[in-house]
Amino acid sequence: MALGIPGARDRDDELTKARAALNWQRHFELSFDPELAKAETVTMIVQVNGKVRDRIEVDAAITEEDMEKVALASTRVQEHLGGRTPRNVIIVRPKLVNIVG
Repeated sequence: MALGIPGARDRDDELTKARAALNWQRHFELSFDPELAKAETVTMIVQVNGKVRDRIEVDAAITEEDMEKVALASTRVQEHLGGRTPRNVIIVRPKLVNIVG
């Protein structure tokens, strides 16, 4: 409540009454199903030497081995590797693959 402002108390009382009258839980049946809220696909970011080179849509339950295979098979990644074999592959499942080449 704003003290010292004429009419502020009346406005606050009206808002309180309006919120109480709304009573969302009684008027609407809200339910949350965590199975429906799970993402089926995620965007996997592929970096080569720390720079984003590709974004690939993958299944949210993808394994780290499959992430590496998909990332290395990307044509954009192959262009930036230039035929070199990667020295290190860092994976943060299921969002990121960082290839150090």
